[in-house]
Amino acid sequence: MKRKITKIIIKNNIRIYLSDLQNLANDILSYHKYLPLPAIILGNSLAVFSPLKFLYDSQKLMIRIKSNGPINSLIMEIQDHDVRALISDPNIVTEYDNKNYNEIPLILGIGDDGSLEISRKIKNEYFNSVTKLVRFDIVTDLAYFLNVSDQIFSAILSDVELSSDNPLIFSKVRSIIFQLLPNHTEDDKKWIEDFVANINIKTLSIKEIEDKIDGKLLETKHLSSKCWCSKEKMIKAILLLPMKEQEELKKDSLEIKCEFCLKTITIKKEDFFS
Repeated sequence: MKRKITKIIIKNNIRIYLSDLQNLANDILSYHKYLPLPAIILGNSLAVFSPLKFLYDSQKLMIRIKSNGPINSLIMEIQDHDVRALISDPNIVTEYDNKNYNEIPLILGIGDDGSLEISRKIKNEYFNSVTKLVRFDIVTDLAYFLNVSDQIFSAILSDVELSSDNPLIFSKVRSIIFQLLPNHTEDDKKWIEDFVANINIKTLSIKEIEDKIDGKLLETKHLSSKCWCSKEKMIKAILLLPMKEQEELKKDSLEIKCEFCLKTITIKKEDFFS
């Protein structure tokens, strides 16, 4: 199975987004080769933020975490079904790096103050919301955002691990988002509470989790790790700068490295006039 999927399931008055994004996360980690703590933060972000593409049914999505922690910020963008992500300051060394790196508390990288901002383009209109970070673990922070910003009552589980043999490879990147629908009942709430309390998703396969949910599969969505940087887009960005800065940049050929995919793009003087 290609682990770049989100299954959308209905259970009574609950919509459930069950995601296995191991391969997606490994593709993105292969660009950056982060140390264990930023890698775990990246994996958790991909696990829980990627399904928002389908929850919002958005054309484009931008997620930004700003924090007072060592990472400084995390940026993740989804366009159509393509995902890219980066951490601003990923060079974070911890005492966990050579052992037990899957037990690193995320707060060590995220800090204890910050915000979660989500911008989405839906039917060619833009919507933007910001909430504070409340627990600095990404999962709770997203649940709080959905509740406060969008009045979406949800519960979220994630299961993210780096390989015990190689901290540059994810062995699991999975999540479940439970979304209560408008006509939900107390029984629906109770079912979610019981599932979260009694089902240990870390010990189960995606198929076994789906069987435990025992709902109706509506569709399976696919995502890919693809950067959409290009010479043309970089030239357009330069042309938006003040004229004095433009003229300075146009004097010589430029080499610009994309922060998302780390590809270097060369722009020659004549490219500005082609």
